[in-house]
Amino acid sequence: MSASLQALWGSDGADAERAEALPHASLLVQAGDIRGLMVMGFRVGQQSYWPSADGLTLELSGDGLFAVDGLEQTLLATHYTGLAAASLPWHGQDARDYRVIRHWIDAQGQMQRGEAQARLHCGRLETRHLPLGERQLQRCHETLTWADGRTSRTRLWRDPVDHALWEVDGQPWPDAPRIAWRVARPWW
Repeated sequence: MSASLQALWGSDGADAERAEALPHASLLVQAGDIRGLMVMGFRVGQQSYWPSADGLTLELSGDGLFAVDGLEQTLLATHYTGLAAASLPWHGQDARDYRVIRHWIDAQGQMQRGEAQARLHCGRLETRHLPLGERQLQRCHETLTWADGRTSRTRLWRDPVDHALWEVDGQPWPDAPRIAWRVARPWW
């Protein structure tokens, strides 16, 4: 594990012990200054909701970030265009282009809408250390180039066969807090 990821996730095993003890779908999350194991609160169709005791709530669509609340900035929604119907970018080819539209409330309380040209490129397999064991995952890089010329980047690790996301680490929009998670127990 790289030094930066080890600093983010720690190596004390406490989170792995908590995840092992819970029979429910769970994620190890770092969002802004909030870090911890989150259990899925509920699921409706492809939308899953992950509340924390610290007031953070993640909303995933399928296995990707849709919205987040409880940080200084609030992500309201994420939409993808330029893809096959009901498709998520990482569920397809190893390299693809598409557009991302995100709505958020910034730190000053102003609603923002951003549209970015996105490029996803997936490469080699890596052994990743997840809360409940190691797994061979394909590393992907997503680069979002926003209309104002700024960029944000996310690293994703997906299953090489079904392309489900097992780990995510990135900045969803310019000036956004860093949001990362690793799947402990999957829900799919």
